[in-house]
Amino acid sequence: MTGDYASYIASTDYNLNGTSVSFDHTTEPVDYTIAEGPNAGFQYKYPANTGFGATKNDRLTKIITQKYISNYPWNPLEAWNDHRRLNLPFFINPAEEVDLININLKPNESHPDNFPKRVAYPSRIERENPTAWAQVTSSGFENKTYTRLWWAK
Repeated sequence: MTGDYASYIASTDYNLNGTSVSFDHTTEPVDYTIAEGPNAGFQYKYPANTGFGATKNDRLTKIITQKYISNYPWNPLEAWNDHRRLNLPFFINPAEEVDLININLKPNESHPDNFPKRVAYPSRIERENPTAWAQVTSSGFENKTYTRLWWAK
């Protein structure tokens, strides 16, 4: 290990979610007040992890965060599926100027319900097989990305 890689792997600095890179550094972050600069006096509060477990800096969170980073450019469906399944890495939704239609965000921005749950069926299925589509939708199923899968209800 040399240079930047070695310092990255050994880093115990927390990111904005409260996770550090060093695998052996599992100390949970503590909210802090910025001491100097233009934001002096601002108290930074780390977001709550509402997913699998309540910790921000455990080894599972580190592993899934690194897996997400490595998968996202080349295998985004697996990265999204890990996030959907474990809510890791946990994210904070960015602020929106207007409400998003049909989403009904929960008050806690990192709540698992605020992220897509499934890939919607293509519109051609409804068009090409109306009988099967009628059976699917008769149970109240909505073909939206925020509709929970049957096993996650």
